[in-house]
Amino acid sequence: MKLVILLPGLLACLALARRTVPQVLLDVYLPTILLLPMYFDLRLKHLPPLLFSETAILPIGIAMAALLASRRLTWQWSLTDIWIALFVILVGISESRQTNTHTGGLDIFSELTGAVLPYMAGRLLIEPYRLRTAFIRRFVVLLSFIAVVGLYEFKSGRSVTQALWKHVFPDEPIIWPQQMRWGFGRIAGPYAQSILCAMIFLIGLLFCMWLRRAYPQWGTRRFFAYLPLRIRTAIFAAMIAGLLMTQSRGPWLGAILAIAIVWVGRQRDTRRAAWKVTAAAVVLLAMSWGYANRYTSGTIAQAKNLEQQDAIYRRELLKNYIPIVKERPLIGWGITDYPVMHDQFSIDNEYLLLAVTQGLIGLALFVLINVENWRRMLRAMRWMTGPADRAFLFCLMGIMGGILATLTTVYLGMQVFYLFFLLTGWIHGLQPTDSVSGSEPEPALPYQPQRFRRVLA
Repeated sequence: MKLVILLPGLLACLALARRTVPQVLLDVYLPTILLLPMYFDLRLKHLPPLLFSETAILPIGIAMAALLASRRLTWQWSLTDIWIALFVILVGISESRQTNTHTGGLDIFSELTGAVLPYMAGRLLIEPYRLRTAFIRRFVVLLSFIAVVGLYEFKSGRSVTQALWKHVFPDEPIIWPQQMRWGFGRIAGPYAQSILCAMIFLIGLLFCMWLRRAYPQWGTRRFFAYLPLRIRTAIFAAMIAGLLMTQSRGPWLGAILAIAIVWVGRQRDTRRAAWKVTAAAVVLLAMSWGYANRYTSGTIAQAKNLEQQDAIYRRELLKNYIPIVKERPLIGWGITDYPVMHDQFSIDNEYLLLAVTQGLIGLALFVLINVENWRRMLRAMRWMTGPADRAFLFCLMGIMGGILATLTTVYLGMQVFYLFFLLTGWIHGLQPTDSVSGSEPEPALPYQPQRFRRVLA
């Protein structure tokens, strides 16, 4: 039954025989990462463990390599390419030093399929093909199905994803149990953990906001003639409901920041609006810092509820793991066998986790990747001046800002990891469109549409 993990790869290969590579990205890879769980794997002899996402992206990666080799696509090197390459290599070095080179090699393979290939796909297969709108439409529609299923999980406290896939992987332990809060289930969908799920819905919410603004005619049809509910309204409500049903406060705060950034882009005087948001953020941060210090002043044993326990747990992470970082400050301890301090197995802070597992060099590389992202987006303001382009640019800024803020409460993992690097590639491949609000751009392919088998010929 575990061979079902190979199915996305098989579908991708079949699709490549009939469709262009970016269409396979939309039709196979995107549904795979949004609808399927990534905590089950297939282990074949002499091969690294395979996930659904890895089998889906590998044929696309081979196709991109073929297009680059045949010069049907071009690659312009950038600093981000260097930072990502060093980031991936460092993962293998850190792990090899702590465990062995075999495990380090497996980690590099995981980084190649989870970071490098999505980065290449985001950069090569979306903007050059004018598939921005198609990608975002597909994204929010698929995610709305997760929100609908989440209604049952929210009410019952049972994970539909785990109940379904446990029949396919009966021997696999469930290491991501469904959580409860305030008497309701914290939905996680196929994304393993409720905070990660909330981050996916944060992305979907901002994508939906952009669609509604850039294309007012999108989704104006009704589901049923006798109901006043329009498709655009239903999907927008699904994004909000999905975010709320995760009951995750960190992503909620990240969403507020993201929406504030989008609001800045809608103002005529962008600079003045940005200063207002910055001032408000500084005031709120100072108030939150004072409240958090009082709220987490005790110990976990003194906490009055689970929410306070979680907050104290995250505060103690810094105190307990900083000495570990100081022991190996450069390349860290690797991801699989780092020392666990005071039974705190889960490091719910991506920046601290990077410092522990990949050292300060790994943390610095991650910061440099994000600095380059923001530099690219700010520079793009000079030439992405159309209404839809400008709105999309601030949409990306909001998404990246929301993700980076939320990563103080969770690790960068599962589908969020893939999407982060796909969005990074997308940012580096941004191109202005000739479309105006309310119109659809015509696809402009960098090569004539043809079968993948002819590319290999």
